[in-house]
Amino acid sequence: MTAQDVTDWLDDYIENMLLDARNGYLNVERDAHEVVAHIRRTIRDDIRSDKGGWIAGRHDSEVAQGTPLPPAFVLTLDNLIWFDLDEQAFQAWITPIHPEDDLDISLPSKHSEYPSRDLSCLVCDAIDHGALVGDPPLRLTVYEGDDDESCGYYAVLHNEIGDQRMAGITSGWTELDFADSAATPADQAREYLTEVCAVANAVLGFVPHGPHLPTPPAVGVGST
Repeated sequence: MTAQDVTDWLDDYIENMLLDARNGYLNVERDAHEVVAHIRRTIRDDIRSDKGGWIAGRHDSEVAQGTPLPPAFVLTLDNLIWFDLDEQAFQAWITPIHPEDDLDISLPSKHSEYPSRDLSCLVCDAIDHGALVGDPPLRLTVYEGDDDESCGYYAVLHNEIGDQRMAGITSGWTELDFADSAATPADQAREYLTEVCAVANAVLGFVPHGPHLPTPPAVGVGST
């Protein structure tokens, strides 16, 4: 499959999607998230069924044939601080919240329309309150990854400063494991934030780094 083949396939796909919208099968104005989920689901199904010759194209590529290719770019990290929960800040943030009151925090729920959006808000709140901490030059963001079939998210790391803040690194899509709804809001929040820290630290572990990066912490034990 050549670059032109991929371009032609994408052109056909976009044209068909616009036709579906025109005929009322897809409501583009309803919700941008629904449109993205629709695109992701359709492309995933086409790849699985080899529609458009995706699998054949993959087998015929230079990489599949074993031709060595140099990397486009390489990331290196050094002297980093792992992501963790600050126990004191976490307690100061969570303790005033009474379980029977309207929660001031976002907790993902199986009944939520977009659970990963709730997780993203929870992480932002935790960072704003100093409960989730990491290396100051890095910014941790959780992006939504829900669709009609599954619930998940993307933990992405960006540069907080400098000119290279648009490109991010991630381990990819992570399935969202729901906390016990019978647990207290504090325990649920801790479980979700602990998991996000573990995923973010795993991303850091994938990147080559210098000798000064310490061993990953047991996240959530107040090590910071």
